[in-house]
Amino acid sequence: MPSYSQFLAALRLNLSGRSDARIETGGILRYRTADGTVDYESVKVVSEPILAEDRIIIIRAGIHGDEVAGPLTLMKYAGKIFDYARLKGVKLVVFPLDNPSGFEAGTRYNVEGDRGDAGNNDFVRYQLQNGEIADDLGSQNEFDRWYWSSDPRFGAHLPEETRWLHRELKKIPFTQVGAVLDIHGDNFISRPYAYHYGFGDLSVYRPIVEKISGIAPILAHAEVNSGYLNGPGFIPEVVRDGQIVIGDLDVKSDEMGFIVRYDGSLPDLASRLGVRYAITVETTAGLSQDQKDSVNLIWVYGLIDLVAAESKRPLSDSDLVADC
Repeated sequence: MPSYSQFLAALRLNLSGRSDARIETGGILRYRTADGTVDYESVKVVSEPILAEDRIIIIRAGIHGDEVAGPLTLMKYAGKIFDYARLKGVKLVVFPLDNPSGFEAGTRYNVEGDRGDAGNNDFVRYQLQNGEIADDLGSQNEFDRWYWSSDPRFGAHLPEETRWLHRELKKIPFTQVGAVLDIHGDNFISRPYAYHYGFGDLSVYRPIVEKISGIAPILAHAEVNSGYLNGPGFIPEVVRDGQIVIGDLDVKSDEMGFIVRYDGSLPDLASRLGVRYAITVETTAGLSQDQKDSVNLIWVYGLIDLVAAESKRPLSDSDLVADC
């Protein structure tokens, strides 16, 4: 496994000599350890230029440091991804490794072990109709208002890498964003599967899922809560009545392997901001890295195709119900 400095060197080499993509440094992520403070350079890769009429896709990987499949895919294939986006007339904002200290330490959370108040993939707070505040609605899309979790009124504790991404996202004109792709890697399921989280009309992704099924079995009709219950009381992977069950909540994938869960994650935020295509990719521990690369790239190219095929869609009034 590469170190973070090796990851950045490989990424820069992959993108060297390009005039249509630049690597931007976004400041220093600073963590305290037993040996003192340690600093990590935060980076994103951005299409050059991005004009007011351009359609944008946001790609993020590596928020959970031990889920290395997404960062490795982007490290190896960033050049080809930007080539394809340029061919299709789509611009990209890529966060290739969102939690570098966790990546280097091989841990889900950062080197401080800081999971924040609701994990480090924490972007939304929901005000329920009874006035209570929630960070995860499960599969029930019932609430009164939503807010960024970094809204000062909540005083939520967010890990360093999460605070940085909040700041970066607020610089992006979401009226131009056609898709958000969040690449994960399920380390809780040992069998080889691919599955996904999504919102809205999931039928548009059927051709993508059919391509993926040629690479990896689709985890369909399964109760899956990987990563949500990884604290006290977490129930490890079991098979119940022939079905894989992770955890103990009634959240189940459909026939295409989709889970609909309003969990306050980055794609959940994107869907609230009016992004039509908001997807989380999951590939399980039983797949090889080559298989994971293939699944991840099918999603990347598939979303580029979808965004390229549609005209710019402005936010509607219903998309702007929250203080952002």
